[in-house]
Order: sequence, then structure tokens, then C-alpha cells
Amino acid sequence: MWTPPLERCAYPIIGELPVGGISTDLVPRILVQPIGREKDAPRFWEGRTETANRVRGRIETVLGEGE
Repeated sequence: MWTPPLERCAYPIIGELPVGGISTDLVPRILVQPIGREKDAPRFWEGRTETANRVRGRIETVLGEGE
């Protein structure tokens, strides 16, 4: 299902924005966010690469850039 990973990972950063307000510079912010509260927590892209790649692809699809 599409929504749970987006809700967990993308919505905290872009969830309140209209689609037209989402710029490409926001996507890297989603991918480099820490995936834990520990000081040395891995970044999303490094710690959950497959999920991060799917989230990135889904954002591209929603924005119409994955066509």
C-alpha cells in the first residue's frame, strides 16, 4: 500500500503543502532525515534504502515526474 510509508516519512516534511508547493529541494530533506532519535541514527536513505527509494518514486509519481 502506498500511504503508510508516505505518512511516516514524507508527510512530516511535505504533508501540509499543496502539490504545487512541493519543490525538488524538499525531496532530499525527506531522504536524509534520521530514522531514529539517537544522536548517531542512520539517515533514511542509508538505513532503509529500499523503502526510501520507493518513497522517492511515489513522490515523483504524485508530482507527475515519474512518467
